[in-house]
Amino acid sequence: MQTNVSKRGQTAIPAEPRALPVQEIGEENDLLLKASRLKASFSLSVADSWTIATAWQKKPKLVHKHPGFEQVKEIVQLLPLPYENAG
Repeated sequence: MQTNVSKRGQTAIPAEPRALPVQEIGEENDLLLKASRLKASFSLSVADSWTIATAWQKKPKLVHKHPGFEQVKEIVQLLPLPYENAG
């Protein structure tokens, strides 16, 4: 399997996404309801609401680099990646 290395040489990423242990999640009615509740209750985009609803339903840690996800830390278990300094 071919891998790509970040500019800093820190992380090897599989070049073929299908090589990652990813599970496809279909549209489920209770997932739709959770995403709708999140969208109505928090300052989130539709995509972020679906992402968080999926983590809420499936119970994995949500690995992210999105400061906006911190507002739902009481609902889902978060694993924030370090933020890069902008300067």
